[in-house]
Amino acid sequence: MNRLQKRSTNRPMFPLTPIILAAIMGMMILSSVFFLVEFSRNVYENCTPLISTNENFMEAIKNLRAVLAETRNNPELVNKELSHYRSSSQKFKAALSKEDVNKILTVDSRKIFQVNKRVLEAVGSDNRSMADGLLEKLSILCRDLLLLHQSELETHQKRISYFSYSIAGFCGLIIFYGIFVSFRERQTQEISKNAAVARSAIRSLVNALEARDAYTKGHSARVVSFAVGVAREMGLGKDKIETIKLAALMHDVGKIGIPDQILLKEGKLTDEEFDLIKKHPVIGVKILKNSSSLSHILPVIRHHHERIDGQGYPDGLKGDEIPISAQCVAIADAYDAMTSSRPYRNAMSAIDAMNEIKRCRDRQWAGSVVDSFLRFLSHRKNKSRTKTIIST
Repeated sequence: MNRLQKRSTNRPMFPLTPIILAAIMGMMILSSVFFLVEFSRNVYENCTPLISTNENFMEAIKNLRAVLAETRNNPELVNKELSHYRSSSQKFKAALSKEDVNKILTVDSRKIFQVNKRVLEAVGSDNRSMADGLLEKLSILCRDLLLLHQSELETHQKRISYFSYSIAGFCGLIIFYGIFVSFRERQTQEISKNAAVARSAIRSLVNALEARDAYTKGHSARVVSFAVGVAREMGLGKDKIETIKLAALMHDVGKIGIPDQILLKEGKLTDEEFDLIKKHPVIGVKILKNSSSLSHILPVIRHHHERIDGQGYPDGLKGDEIPISAQCVAIADAYDAMTSSRPYRNAMSAIDAMNEIKRCRDRQWAGSVVDSFLRFLSHRKNKSRTKTIIST
């Protein structure tokens, strides 16, 4: 894999969840706006003409009654108001004849026009008293219908207000969600930045530690490789493997607090000196405890020298009390120590080290950890052999 491919592989995926949620809310707002526009148009096209034509017709009824009530006979004025009355009644009838309107009517509009027909007949026969009585009845019917339409219009206006507030609420929700996502993204970036700084500092400490002793150079990197290998063989999750990887790199950071005359001593350590060496897991935890981004690896660092039989340090934990992550680092640390040369002893062969690990099964490490580590070494050996064959 070339450098360009590595860069593209390591590039963080753009978070899709905020985009999907924003798209869903945007579609909901868009559909709500379309619904509101269509609903408002229907209200305007139906309720408004009904109310306005009804009011005009009632005004025409009032004027015609006033003209008919005069004692003087003024045919010209009667004809003028009668023409206005007919025109208003025709417009009102046209508004009431719409199919959408008839669905919501609870007053029989046909009765209005039956009475209207009788009014025209009474006026035509100059029966003013009958015409006046019919016009009064017609006025009451129109008033009842007008009250109904006004009530419907008020209901529709409330619905329009409700949908308007809903749309405004959705917009506010998107704004709030955008602020929240931005805050979380900034917080995540800050945490990642702090973690990167902390890891860089710790890596410098590890390099400084290994620089003190030429025999331990590369030890932490090898322990990382072994510990991650056994963790994968055990089927541990990605998050736990990442914890093991980081903890394995820093497992011996506490040795910075051990004096050179003890840490670099070529001969056998005294009991007092070994007791001091055994404090390095606790010292490592003290060094790292103030970094919140590294808090998850502290149990691994503290317990990577514990034993299943309870003979380990610093807390003498037994069995399942020891975190499985710490056991992965412990067996990797022990194997690399056995197969590396020291001033006071030569390195073991890989076979001798594997036999020692088998001997300490269920005493120093859990059987499942030992089996997984041995499988990892076997796979590693087979891969190395395959590479050698291919290269030759």
